[in-house]
Amino acid sequence: KRSSPEGEVAQGKSNREKKFHKWSVVQGKSFDGMGETNLGGDTLACSDTDLGSDTGDLVPPPASASEPALGPLPDQGLVVRPMRHLLKLEFMRRLMSRASHRALLSVSGIIGQRMLPAWNVTVSMDLSLHGLVTKWAAAILNLPDVDIPPEACVSARRRGASLSLDKTVAEVRPQLPIWAGRLGLIVSWPSQDDGSKPTGRAVPSASSRKPANGLNSLRISTRYAEVDRNVMGYNKSSTFAGKVAAGFYGLVGDKGVHLPCGYGDNLRPSPKCDLCGGDGLHWRGPIVTRELVVFSGEPGSHELFRARLVGPRASVENWAATARKFHREKDLGHLAEGPGPNLRNVPFPVFIPSVGRAKSAHLNWEAPHAFGPLDRSKEPGTWPVVIVVVEPHEEERYKTVWPGALLLVLPRRRLGPGYARWVVQMVCSKAYEWKSAGNRSRCGSPRRFPWSWICDDNLLCFFRLVGEAKQSSKEARGTVVHKRREWGEGIPMFWEAMVAVQQHPNLVRFAIAGFLRDDGTATCKKKDWRLDVLSLYKVVLLNNRLLKRLGVEYLPGLQKFEDIYLNNSVQRRGGQSLKCQCYCFRAMQLAKGGCEEQRRSRKRCSASIGGLMDIKTFESMSRDKQDAVKELLDWVRLRERQCQIKRRKLQEDSAPLTKLLAGGQAGEGCAASSASKEGNSTGRLSMSAQGPAAGSLSDSDISV
Repeated sequence: KRSSPEGEVAQGKSNREKKFHKWSVVQGKSFDGMGETNLGGDTLACSDTDLGSDTGDLVPPPASASEPALGPLPDQGLVVRPMRHLLKLEFMRRLMSRASHRALLSVSGIIGQRMLPAWNVTVSMDLSLHGLVTKWAAAILNLPDVDIPPEACVSARRRGASLSLDKTVAEVRPQLPIWAGRLGLIVSWPSQDDGSKPTGRAVPSASSRKPANGLNSLRISTRYAEVDRNVMGYNKSSTFAGKVAAGFYGLVGDKGVHLPCGYGDNLRPSPKCDLCGGDGLHWRGPIVTRELVVFSGEPGSHELFRARLVGPRASVENWAATARKFHREKDLGHLAEGPGPNLRNVPFPVFIPSVGRAKSAHLNWEAPHAFGPLDRSKEPGTWPVVIVVVEPHEEERYKTVWPGALLLVLPRRRLGPGYARWVVQMVCSKAYEWKSAGNRSRCGSPRRFPWSWICDDNLLCFFRLVGEAKQSSKEARGTVVHKRREWGEGIPMFWEAMVAVQQHPNLVRFAIAGFLRDDGTATCKKKDWRLDVLSLYKVVLLNNRLLKRLGVEYLPGLQKFEDIYLNNSVQRRGGQSLKCQCYCFRAMQLAKGGCEEQRRSRKRCSASIGGLMDIKTFESMSRDKQDAVKELLDWVRLRERQCQIKRRKLQEDSAPLTKLLAGGQAGEGCAASSASKEGNSTGRLSMSAQGPAAGSLSDSDISV
């Protein structure tokens, strides 16, 4: 206790000044030339380094008379110790008061075919795009006070519509994407040698447009295009025999060379399968139905469609409990840094689109080598969610064969694989459960999944690829890294592979993730992970939150190459993809069902855009989506044109030999006719001896 209140206040203020000075020294702040902020009679320093800005434009101004003060300190002799909290409070109040007037921009530039580095700047929201382009030209191109050429344009995205230069940053802010925490803009500047560069609105013709570099390195599927595998030389190697003899792919008898069999039988329907009416069907409960409604925005806005979820009561409760776990993590703000450990250790919900394959699809994911049988002792929400996506006219057929499966019934039928995957993406991003009680109905709780798997219905197995260093031969230098396949009887490899991708430390950064498909050369891959590749098929992990932020989604009217379209759209919007090569999968090629109709319609027709979609659907899309479809069509036509050129070249090269062989066969035919006229065995024997001589080829003929 002190003798007087005045002494207590004076001593308390002195202690506060000492503590604040000590805190500033510990933090390493420099208080030279700073403004001063009045906090109720106490003078505190405010540093511009607290902002962490690279430009210093967001330094709060000194306090003005119009701004309300925080009020004087209480005069009861109490020591107010947390001075730094008051400083941070005033600092954040000033910062938030100016947040609506400033904008953090990341401006990228394109000159001809050259991409310029991004220019990070903080500008006023009232600045026009014309003034922004002028500042960008002065800072990046070293062209002060330049007149903006008419060919220059500003767009929110690459190949997007150009924005009016008379508009301000505040007016175009809702259209701008977010790049690394900043609003993104692209400035297209004409090159000096080409002043007639098209603007953002202009679209080059199909003959002058070339497919993207990512598509150029991609091998097209010969099942969906007029491309001959033998002509193109796919899956052929001139040194394959030598590699096999040298043991490059493994020695005969090694584990991983002779792969196990019988995995397909475990995934197909059988009387012993629990999902098909075995011993594990009765405890799942009766069949129940849940109605899902998808809005374009918030509940009550435009309704996109409604879908039905049909399955046993235990499976439906597990689906609802898993959705509540994700929603709880979102409310706590944990999903910004990725899913928590309790979500990563269980495979994310799996959606399997299936059409026309009720009796042949691989849907028994409770097989020992897939996810394994369900643990009945655990509560709902701890099992993996596996949903089969079916069309409405095939619902009863799949329910008869797979009575224990959880089905998602599409709203419409026969719209192709792109529509089915688009419905899955929308259900995971914007779905609400519709509650009905008597004559009353309302929108219930959200049923969303920030991450979800989309898999084909013909997967066979997964293998673990383990690297090992082997001493190379004398001709080679160093060590050659090989990998071997590993698996185990009764080990749920599907579970293990998916959880391995989910536990990647930077999973939240990637919009799409997938696996390596084993075509026999998986043991030759040296890298365990690859970034930004387009070859992600059949097993795809979607980051639905990031895809929504990028504005990327499946195209409902696309009949084939839907995965390539999605991967290419992610790269066009600046997103990233991840490919896991420490696990690989194998899949069957089934002739019936699935995309059978798309495989039959490989030839072009006048009512479609290159066999990808019909003309009416194409004309109803936005310009950005049309450009993406045209880019995909150019890639397909380029591969088909290359196949035609190679086939014609092979025919021209083999024409002399074919002509000589045709002449030899004609000589044999003449000799045979003359021998038949003689009608004796001697003549026939002489014909057989002279025929080959008449049609034989010399070494010079063969060389020609």
